Amino acid sequence: GTKTCTLNTDLTGSPVVTQITISGSGITLDGNGHTISSIYDATGVDPSCHALNACTGGFLNVVNGQLYSGVFISGGTSNNIIKNLTVKGFGNGAFLGGSNGILKNSVLDGNYQGVGIGMGSNNLVTENTIKNSLDYGFTINTSNNQIYNNNFIDDYKKGYSSSTNNVYNQEAPYGGNYYENVGFHVPSSQTHSSN
Repeated sequence: GTKTCTLNTDLTGSPVVTQITISGSGITLDGNGHTISSIYDATGVDPSCHALNACTGGFLNVVNGQLYSGVFISGGTSNNIIKNLTVKGFGNGAFLGGSNGILKNSVLDGNYQGVGIGMGSNNLVTENTIKNSLDYGFTINTSNNQIYNNNFIDDYKKGYSSSTNNVYNQEAPYGGNYYENVGFHVPSSQTHSSN
């Protein structure tokens, strides 16, 4: 069966604790326009500070090098959806660890990494705004995922993928991703289009 969990209030918590973990399959988390925020604020911290031991106040020093998530989907799960949610100030705004998951219509703002994908495949990230990431806008460590129709704005680095066969754009009318003021790293064996 499937379940829908709908947030009815904003949540605020520590950046050293994952706020919501989805450990079953067929679950939809509808943020209902609400925000999950950490108490960490990167305002005024030099962007080069966020690497571990780079300088005082950097994100990885605050969290002792661990990346906790605003929302974490566990590996071994499938068919989970995160939507209509804003996540601010965590290691990963959202992490898709299962297969056939969807992240859509959400804002990931000021997280160390906007969205992470690992442990599962065939995930879809679409119609999101991922901005002000302190490191990468996205990281992908598995194959056969799709990331398109997203806005990546003012991320320190565009994205990183250690796997192949991931899709970053679709034919019209869907298109690709919009990138503003960001960089990009991807292994030379991978292809990428930012149109």
